[in-house]
Amino acid sequence: MSQIASALPAALTNSREYLNRFDWGRVITAHLGDTGARALFSRVTQIGTTVVDIAIAITVTVVLTAYLAADPSLYRNGILVLMPESWRGRADDLLRTIAGTLRWWLIGQSVPMVVLGIATMAGLLLLHVPLAFTLSLITGLLIFIPFAGAVIAFIATALVTLSWNPSQLLLVSVLFLGIHILEGYVLTPLVQKRTVYLPPAVTIIAQVMMSTLFGVLGLVLATPLAAAVLAVLKKYRDPAA
Repeated sequence: MSQIASALPAALTNSREYLNRFDWGRVITAHLGDTGARALFSRVTQIGTTVVDIAIAITVTVVLTAYLAADPSLYRNGILVLMPESWRGRADDLLRTIAGTLRWWLIGQSVPMVVLGIATMAGLLLLHVPLAFTLSLITGLLIFIPFAGAVIAFIATALVTLSWNPSQLLLVSVLFLGIHILEGYVLTPLVQKRTVYLPPAVTIIAQVMMSTLFGVLGLVLATPLAAAVLAVLKKYRDPAA
């Protein structure tokens, strides 16, 4: 993350030098001016900070999940003790349903995360992009956040590319677009057939609401919480499920 942050000034400088080679590029840089460049740098810095915050939030989520998975009965029984005895049977059934849903959702997310990370690293290495391993690791982790994670990962990779060689940005963009099209339209649907399917609209609404209410951590947790809520609603609609 420190290396990516240090690449931001170079990215802006190289981008301006690259644009000044072309007539249309000089029009853009003249329009931006020094004030626009400083505003853009400030915005890019904010994006870099967001990437770091999201990475920390995902790490906290993974560690917390590991503790919960190590002894789920301890936490489930702790919740049941707080409830009236007449509710415990139904509550236990719902908690088991939620646990099963989240387990399969996590499996469904893990496969694209691994495949996308490896494919991104291979592509970046072929293009000789610096920090290929770091960027591919970030890309794989951020797929934990559907839709928004892909955009944030591309921004981080684009910044490093601009700091190294702006002319390679088009190839890197094509690489990301191709990989994410295959992930979104081929890999993820195949995995979701055997795991948990979340409608895209539900996912986006949950992300907007949770990020508004709870910030970065809400964005990270939005999708698994949406999966859990849908599982509970399905259970109430069809108790035999």
